[in-house]
Amino acid sequence: FQEEGLQYKPHVVLIGYVSKDMFRHVNTFRPFYFSDTGLPLTKPRFIIDNRKLSLIPNPILRLGDYIMLLSQPKETLATIGKNDFFYSKKYKSGKLDFSPTVRLLKIGVNNISNGSIESIVVSSGAFKVTKKIFDEFYASVMNHNAIPVIVIFPEMADITSYRNSKTKNYLPLTSYFDSRDYQYIDLMEVFDKAGKGYKFKKLFVNGHYSSFTNALVAKHIQS
Repeated sequence: FQEEGLQYKPHVVLIGYVSKDMFRHVNTFRPFYFSDTGLPLTKPRFIIDNRKLSLIPNPILRLGDYIMLLSQPKETLATIGKNDFFYSKKYKSGKLDFSPTVRLLKIGVNNISNGSIESIVVSSGAFKVTKKIFDEFYASVMNHNAIPVIVIFPEMADITSYRNSKTKNYLPLTSYFDSRDYQYIDLMEVFDKAGKGYKFKKLFVNGHYSSFTNALVAKHIQS
């Protein structure tokens, strides 16, 4: 928006959001968050300093840095992990790893902790950083005389939870939007109405919205 969008002098700015964005906001090296990723790359992230967003630069900027990661993985990953929430939660080797029982227990604990991570905890750092990003993004749009509208794109897990229990995983976030009078479009309505009778294989392709779903979403936003 800041580097490219402003040149078009928009009247309305749509701010897209999916649930996993919250956890990406506290991640600097993707494999720490998603070990099966095909993108073993680093990225910058924000922290909150004196109630404002402060940018932590990308820890790896050059090819030589990635070569260092491959040649000295333990030391380099520890440095990258200092500002990564998931680094401290992941399985780490230890002196007792010669025991299969110890390794199994550590993997089990790791899976349980990762499961608890995949939920919105109001007091969590991820939630606080996400709120602050929305605050500054929303204010920036308004300061440029445009109308900001947040668009929430539910993921499969969100839709499953809602279909089973009518519970929205991201309710704390929309409650925050309501408290700030932020305008937003919750696309769960699409899956609860126009897309209600369709199975996930019709709605998603490799975890992403299908062309069919994108058409439903576009029509809903347009209306």
